[in-house]
Amino acid sequence: ASPTAPPSTANSAPKPPLAGGGGGPCRTLQEAAQAVAKVGFKMFLGVSCDVAPFPPDGRSFSLILYDNPLTTFVELPEREEADGAVDLSQMCFSNVYCGVIRGALEQVNLKVKCTFVRDVLGGDDVDEILVELKEVMADGAGEEYQEE
Repeated sequence: ASPTAPPSTANSAPKPPLAGGGGGPCRTLQEAAQAVAKVGFKMFLGVSCDVAPFPPDGRSFSLILYDNPLTTFVELPEREEADGAVDLSQMCFSNVYCGVIRGALEQVNLKVKCTFVRDVLGGDDVDEILVELKEVMADGAGEEYQEE
């Protein structure tokens, strides 16, 4: 082989795919968004969701969930403020998704903020979760765990 030829990859082991997802590692926020929407939600909830078109800055995305299994048998009570009753109309029953998404993306060094912007239980037609990239964190693994 000539000295200018790229190194051979014939003996290189392929990088492992996402655990059980069948895809490769995510290299961009767009790829991470697709993995969360199509692999994560499908694997853990049995439903998939759509990724709304990315804004021009590419630092956020929205997940659109048409069939939310957490809200299937839930009805929030009517708003009552008389006699000091607690107003549950603003409660976001599916907010657990935001914590799961945030935790999952932190595992791949993406610090994000997740917010429900539309909620079926609040009268919207779909559930929408806004995911905003706050920081790409340095790899937290020690040197003994780094790939060569």
